[in-house]
Amino acid sequence: IKLVEIENAIDEEKVYAVKSLAGCLRKHLKKVMFEHRPFPDNIGGNDCTYVSVVLQIFLPGVAAHIQRIGEMGYLHAGWNEEPKLPPVRTLGIRTSEHLSYGRFKQGVGSHIDEDSTYTVIFALSNPDHYGGGEFFVLDGQVLDNGDEERQHDPQPTKTMMKAKQFSAFVFLSTTDHGVQPITYGHREMWTNEFW
Repeated sequence: IKLVEIENAIDEEKVYAVKSLAGCLRKHLKKVMFEHRPFPDNIGGNDCTYVSVVLQIFLPGVAAHIQRIGEMGYLHAGWNEEPKLPPVRTLGIRTSEHLSYGRFKQGVGSHIDEDSTYTVIFALSNPDHYGGGEFFVLDGQVLDNGDEERQHDPQPTKTMMKAKQFSAFVFLSTTDHGVQPITYGHREMWTNEFW
């Protein structure tokens, strides 16, 4: 299993706390905690507020909740049977990012979350409030030619899904994933990576 969806993974109170923290950081520390982030090679982008630096200080219960959701995904996917995959509960949060796609309608092309082991993404927006914006994973072989550059399977299978509000996707960070173009509205997510 490459991805697990957990419905009702976060409640409105925690979402409000994360959005408030992100808003405060954008307002008071915009130069260091916010980035209008176009991705290289024209694969899209997002507006990113980095909350990981203060999340565990100001919202320790929320940080612990992220880890519990990650651990649920880890167990449900059977990754605990893989000797090289450590339990989420033993890892730290590498990054926690409040993501907005209001100005980046082209979505985000296929990529991996480098240097991380697991990724936990929470859907903060109601999927009825934006068009397109489906999350996708590519299920194909990464071809190793001995280079530093990754070579992708020329015919990967693209699986698309649109998360319900307050659901989470838990997946291995090495999974190729991205976001389809957004046709209208505002897509808002909260991404967390463990290492």
